[in-house]
Amino acid sequence: MKLKVLLLQYFIALDSANCCHPCLFMQKGTKLRIADFVHGADGLGNQNFPPPKGKPIEESGPAFLVRQAKLNPGKVTVVALGPLTNIALV
Repeated sequence: MKLKVLLLQYFIALDSANCCHPCLFMQKGTKLRIADFVHGADGLGNQNFPPPKGKPIEESGPAFLVRQAKLNPGKVTVVALGPLTNIALV
């Protein structure tokens, strides 16, 4: 259930920024650290945001970044807020 909440937060954040939905990879065995006592049960302050409209894509994160950069030269901004594995693989 906690992973479901984490993924929902991720897609809601992308929707609110009018972003597309790239792939999200989590390494097997990754231990999630949940701070629901601070951020609420939904991780977004219990604001009851609508469910995200987009769906995940099958393309890997690095391949998606490269493809988007080629399709939109000079118009792609990467906001890296966590582990930078996908950036390193580009």
